[in-house]
Amino acid sequence: MRRPGWNKGCNEYWISAYFAVAVFFAEIFNQIKTLERLKEEINQSKVSLLLSQIKPHFLYNNLTNISIMAENNMTPQIITFCSNLCRYLRYISSDGLANVDIATELKYSVSYLDCMKIRYGDKLHYQLDIPDELKKIQIPKLTLQPLIENSLKYAFPNSPPWIIRIAAAMEDQFCCLSVSDNGIGFSEESLGTLIKQLDEIRHSKDIYSIEIGGLGIRNVFLRLLFMYGEKADLLITGSQNAGAKIVIKIPIGK
Repeated sequence: MRRPGWNKGCNEYWISAYFAVAVFFAEIFNQIKTLERLKEEINQSKVSLLLSQIKPHFLYNNLTNISIMAENNMTPQIITFCSNLCRYLRYISSDGLANVDIATELKYSVSYLDCMKIRYGDKLHYQLDIPDELKKIQIPKLTLQPLIENSLKYAFPNSPPWIIRIAAAMEDQFCCLSVSDNGIGFSEESLGTLIKQLDEIRHSKDIYSIEIGGLGIRNVFLRLLFMYGEKADLLITGSQNAGAKIVIKIPIGK
């Protein structure tokens, strides 16, 4: 025969045990959320540091452009150049999210390209081919300009016209955003070295391995990984004296 009050005591035990387990799992859940938040804050700090690397590099290059234009008595062009440059500087210096949609990034990248058009005139041409439905996709801020600058750097050794093309298209579950040029391309050795560096960045995600003199492609790739994770990719194609193409693969549906 069961003792009086046995059921009551047993029920109270299981109720207490249930609440203890519930409190335990709630605490675990809160700790996981805290770790996720800290990880996001750390990633944002790393992205901010990577962006800060680009800004002085960008300013140095464009002050050099203005100096050369001044030596050539291009005063009217300098005024327009500075107006476009100020518009772009406000964009890269503005506070807020480190990510923007492609439409916004493209708008200010065109301001940068217009600066280069003022500097080089009809020697430089650019083409845009991005469908409207892809312009809402989010990318890291200052993705296109470093790639455009890279194209300009390696296009100039060739005789003009220098042509830069910015395009986007859907391939499977990826938005592929590309910057291509008709420059000198890559030697087999330099292309292999760059691909190896990108692979090392994918595995280490070490922001301190990117030196000021080696920004551009590697900086963009690392910020892309922080935003989209391991599914994101950056592909480089091109051979010597046959131009180059850099493709950013953005996973859709994250």
